[in-house]
Amino acid sequence: LFHVLYDLNRSIGFELNRLGSRLEKQISKALLNQSKPEIINELEVLKQTLQKSKITYNHCCYNISTCLHPFDLYDNTLQTTENVELKLEDIRVTLQNIYTTHKLQDPRNGIRKLGNQIQSLSAIVDLWWSWVDQCLAHQNLEVNLCLWVREYLLPVIYWQQHASRTRRTADIRAK
Repeated sequence: LFHVLYDLNRSIGFELNRLGSRLEKQISKALLNQSKPEIINELEVLKQTLQKSKITYNHCCYNISTCLHPFDLYDNTLQTTENVELKLEDIRVTLQNIYTTHKLQDPRNGIRKLGNQIQSLSAIVDLWWSWVDQCLAHQNLEVNLCLWVREYLLPVIYWQQHASRTRRTADIRAK
């Protein structure tokens, strides 16, 4: 996960910031030279589009790290590898759209690397559930009690554990 986010940041994040700096300079230069209002407006529209893309990019990076859990962050439903793969693929497509829209360079192939690692990233969810099922099987619990543990008790314990290990505890608790 770290390497995927690192490569995305070094490629797309860096390129978006570089493009933003270039646009700011062009706008400043156009204002200094008292260019036609149409040119300035066009640059401002490009700047707004870029800002929206930066926000979308940041959401994508956040969603990559938050979707790799056995429970959905927003509704605590149980997740499977298939759910996580679909979410990661949606994120990859969104990042590809940003890349295409702004004609960005991707020297580190961050998007391709994300696509190549979707299955291995999402596999951790099924591994976690296999471990849970194995632990519960050794306890010889009733079926209803096992369901209660999986669907109600584990999400609370899981998120409390993760909230205690993160600096963004308020974000997790709010969700």
